[in-house]
Amino acid sequence: SASSMNLCFLQYVGVHTMRTALHQTTLHITRGPSCKLRTLLLVLAMATSRAYPAPCIDASQTTSTPYSIYEPAFAAGSKIPVGKCAVKFESSAAGTADLHITGFDSDRYDVRGMDGAVYAMLTAANFSVNAQFQMVKFKLAPNDPRKSYLRMVDGSVLNNTFINARTLQGTELHIHYSVKHPFQVSITAHNLDEVAKHRLGLEDEAESYDDVRIAMRKGHPNYLEVVQKDRWRVTCKAGIYVTNLDERKLRVDMQMTSLTEYQNHPVAPHGLIGQTLDGDGTAIDGAIDDYLEGLSDGKAMC
Repeated sequence: SASSMNLCFLQYVGVHTMRTALHQTTLHITRGPSCKLRTLLLVLAMATSRAYPAPCIDASQTTSTPYSIYEPAFAAGSKIPVGKCAVKFESSAAGTADLHITGFDSDRYDVRGMDGAVYAMLTAANFSVNAQFQMVKFKLAPNDPRKSYLRMVDGSVLNNTFINARTLQGTELHIHYSVKHPFQVSITAHNLDEVAKHRLGLEDEAESYDDVRIAMRKGHPNYLEVVQKDRWRVTCKAGIYVTNLDERKLRVDMQMTSLTEYQNHPVAPHGLIGQTLDGDGTAIDGAIDDYLEGLSDGKAMC
């Protein structure tokens, strides 16, 4: 009803103001039948404690932010309402194309890597994401304005992603996503002396191992989703690029999302992308290839 909407809006403004005054951050509350009670509880929690835990909601209930595999631009520290009157923190970063990184604070920098080398993109408590680089020569997209003066780019893309996780019960998971098999993922589970290896496809149900969930999701394009409950969500998609020989090839574009604030992680994140989740809210940009020459060799990349 209109009265309920007005009540929730007033509650939002009040709590938003208090939250900003206490912690200089934002609070988002969606309307629902129990808004009044939950909002009062949140006010009490904020008044009595500087840091209060956000409700632990299964990641399957979250509203994920869709992103284009061609655009490496993501909002840093984005907070997304989940369910009714719930508070959920989400902050995203990404590595796309050749390889453009947008950090958790909207940091921007390019990484060239070495051909065939595997780099740590994220290392955290019982969770890591690694990726393999491949040197390629490619053309820019037809609608890219730089195409008029740039003949070719001598750069690099990701062709394999390796995600490792240790569950609450001690099972070690090794998850391999490759451009050779963009519609499925290879899963190896180590539990004591037992080793189980299989593939998970688009038509298969999501698999859960204690606090880790693995799924192949249908979309445009299809994508792999790996969730460590209340901590991380990683998605990998197959992007397309055109080589200097006019061949269409696939690359891996990834997005990683922190499902909790920096101070709630038991171990400070590291890695080429993970290092940008440092809790300072400040974007630090690195070298970016400007593609000013007719043949770009990616020399701005590290």
